[in-house]
Amino acid sequence: MKLFVFVAAIFAIFGFLNAAPRTDEDVADKVQKVIDEILTVLPESLAIKGDVINIPENDLENGQITIGEISITGVKALDTKLNYDADTSRLDYTLNWGDIAFVMDVTTELSGLISIDHHLTVKMEIKDLKNEGYATVSTEDKEVTDLDLLVSIGEANFDVQGLLNDDELSQKVTDFLNENVAKVINTVNPLIAPYFSQLVKDVINVALKMEN
Repeated sequence: MKLFVFVAAIFAIFGFLNAAPRTDEDVADKVQKVIDEILTVLPESLAIKGDVINIPENDLENGQITIGEISITGVKALDTKLNYDADTSRLDYTLNWGDIAFVMDVTTELSGLISIDHHLTVKMEIKDLKNEGYATVSTEDKEVTDLDLLVSIGEANFDVQGLLNDDELSQKVTDFLNENVAKVINTVNPLIAPYFSQLVKDVINVALKMEN
């Protein structure tokens, strides 16, 4: 729920940009103030509620998969750099998240064709996570006319334990993820960024129209 509030507040920032006067030279400072206020109310650790997936009773396979609470830390360390051009209504931004850590527990209990009873723990630490881009707002049409989002990370360190109750397999998966995830993200992101940026822009504009 707290993560939802955080995302909703980010949309509120774009709402503020939409309402800001075109010639307001202090827009960047005001947006920074909104971000600071959001970070102030965030806890040191965000928690996403887990869930239980029950397999419908049948003759082949029965059981359940329990996803524990997901913990996310490091969000409050966000460092922002903002620059607003009043002539073009464009806000350039850099969001340096620093190091973000995720912890997730999954318990799988299956009986039937496949019998499994194990507890999986996945820990991930992303180092030097950064978002860069810009947003251009039309105050006349009350919409975001252009948006660019680019994500990059320095490292992605994983620790997988309990995969199929096999320590050797868990270590191999850990090594594979540590070797490849950051490379894949940094390689693929520039290719998908235009499509993702368009999607986010459309969602923001829908939200802005609902406010008006």
